[in-house]
Amino acid sequence: MINKAQKPLYKRLWFRVMVALGLGIALFLAFKVPILQAVSNNLRSEDEPVKTRYLFVLSGGAYDRAHEAARLYKAGLVDTLVCTGENVEKT
Repeated sequence: MINKAQKPLYKRLWFRVMVALGLGIALFLAFKVPILQAVSNNLRSEDEPVKTRYLFVLSGGAYDRAHEAARLYKAGLVDTLVCTGENVEKT
């Protein structure tokens, strides 16, 4: 015999999916910093710089990138600097 008080299967499944999604989002937000730090540790490289012919300085945080590029150039590790984007203002 069918119980008329029981919700249809799709409504029960939808509720379970929403609860699981909500818990997943809550856990991600709770542990966001450790998760992102663990991922970013794999993206960083601590290798020693090696001599190269060209160094491309991308725009973005141009001030810091330009100073790092100049440091590498003065150290003799780069033959040619190629800058993209806007000029860096002198300070």
